[in-house]
Amino acid sequence: MNELDYSTWETHDLKSLLDEITEIYKDRLANLVIEQIKQDIQNGDWTAIHQLLMLVSIQYLEGYLPEEENE
Repeated sequence: MNELDYSTWETHDLKSLLDEITEIYKDRLANLVIEQIKQDIQNGDWTAIHQLLMLVSIQYLEGYLPEEENE
């Protein structure tokens, strides 16, 4: 088995690698959560959507609503 020579790695290389791994994991996790939410919604359970939206600022939530024509 080949051993890695960590002595040649720069700190920014390690941080960049960790950031990339984290992003891949988060993307895969998000996809799994989306699939679960789809199943939940099919069963009439909107809890996950509600809980996630409660974490979003009012400004962003309002941004997803259609603009009023009389403003």
